[in-house]
Amino acid sequence: MQDKGTPRLPKGGRGEFFQESDMSNSLRSCGLMIFRVAAIACLVCGLVLQGEGLARAQEASSPSGQNLGFLIGPVGGVNFTAYTTDKFNIASPPSEIIALNGDGSGASLGINLEFPLASNLHHFFIVEALLDSKAGDFISINGMAAYPDTPVTNMTAFVSESASLLYLLLNVGYKFNFVSGEQLPVGLALQFCMSLGLNVGSHITKTVTYYTTSIGFHDQTFVEPIDGVRAVRMALRPELLYDIPLTSSLLLTPGVGFDYPLTQVDRSRAWIANSAYAGIALHFAVEQ
Repeated sequence: MQDKGTPRLPKGGRGEFFQESDMSNSLRSCGLMIFRVAAIACLVCGLVLQGEGLARAQEASSPSGQNLGFLIGPVGGVNFTAYTTDKFNIASPPSEIIALNGDGSGASLGINLEFPLASNLHHFFIVEALLDSKAGDFISINGMAAYPDTPVTNMTAFVSESASLLYLLLNVGYKFNFVSGEQLPVGLALQFCMSLGLNVGSHITKTVTYYTTSIGFHDQTFVEPIDGVRAVRMALRPELLYDIPLTSSLLLTPGVGFDYPLTQVDRSRAWIANSAYAGIALHFAVEQ
């Protein structure tokens, strides 16, 4: 028998009562600042390492890798996405409930091509096409609301809200291997790409739970398009890789990176989706 006397948060919900405290807002602002500073630091460190590597590479000359035409293969991974937003109202009732910030994870899958720019296999031109998910759950702020189908008022409402964002990405950039390879690239590498994305799918899913001592709990789920979502996404993608030759023509490359957005998901909500990601690629060598 369900206890109707004590409100409880539905399983899986990420809600709070009424308004957040000033301390909570300050912590989130501080976290956002640290997040952005870390992204910029990652980019700067990458550029410094890349410059040092280029200087060393110019001093070395090797006849290795002269027969390699290009590398091609599938690449896949997982995104760990963090949302930063202004507070915004839910489009469906109860309108008193708002959402703020959030996080989540999603998958990416695509194809990667690497074209060697030097016979010592230090320098590569990168072209990559990805289908990339940046899904996440918002942090909801719960409050009192009228039940939509009855005259009952002053009901406690909980909400669980998530976003689905799917992009088709084209990443173009440069990769530097710190060690020269013979037939294939080998060892630690730094990659830096410019990313251009096209939004191919987006919606918000909300599950609202109403509670009163007389009625108990009642759930309603809404799936709605995201109004005002930008069609195009631009980002910078620094990445740290490690090339592992499996055979003379097969290359395994795990890597980690960061997707730093230059555009917002939705300008009206000041919605930004930052992503750290980890993935792996399997390349096949094609000779000249």
